[in-house]
Amino acid sequence: MPETSPGRLPDFNNVADSWAACQEVLADGLRRLNQELDTSYRSNRLYEWMDGSRSLPTAVRAWMLQDSMREMLAGFGITVTPAAARKLAKALS
Repeated sequence: MPETSPGRLPDFNNVADSWAACQEVLADGLRRLNQELDTSYRSNRLYEWMDGSRSLPTAVRAWMLQDSMREMLAGFGITVTPAAARKLAKALS
C-alpha cells in the first residue's frame, strides 16, 4: 500500500489506486511511468488520480493497468509478457 494516508485502504475500482498498491516504492513507480510514457507527472498528480479528483489520461490508464496486472499475476506465480499485458489492458479498457 502506498505511503499516502495511514490506515487508508486502496480503492481497487480505481486504476491509479490499484497500481499504487502494487508499487514497493511509489516514487520509483512514478519514475518508471514517466520514463516509459515520456511524461513528467509529479506525485501530486498521482494523488489526484488516486483520490478521483482528476481523471486518468487514456495512455496512463492503459499503462497502469498493464503494469499492475503483471505485478498482481506475478504474485500468483504467473509470468505475463509485456505484449500480453498490453493486449489484456487494451481489452479491459
